[in-house]
Amino acid sequence: MSAWPTVAFTELDDLSRADIRDTSNGPMLRYTAGESVKAIERSTGINRRQLYRWLERAQTPHSDGRPYGFRALIHYLRIADYERVRDVQREASTAAGARQAH
Repeated sequence: MSAWPTVAFTELDDLSRADIRDTSNGPMLRYTAGESVKAIERSTGINRRQLYRWLERAQTPHSDGRPYGFRALIHYLRIADYERVRDVQREASTAAGARQAH
């Protein structure tokens, strides 16, 4: 985890920077420093499932060949390409966007 890419905080607005620092980055740094999940849960109120979800996202390979690392903790950052899971149910007036290339 020490080799994970960090977030370029200078590229973010103040709200996003505070959100990452206070919400996700802090607990993840505490976890990587060896603090127990139970202690992090108690002191932050963040559920262990969320911590494990962040860990899984952070380990996902980025297109630059490295793991996403702390970059994966940016809210609303898409780390996977869109993939349609169901066929389009076409009705005459409600199939907007259904003809887009896959």
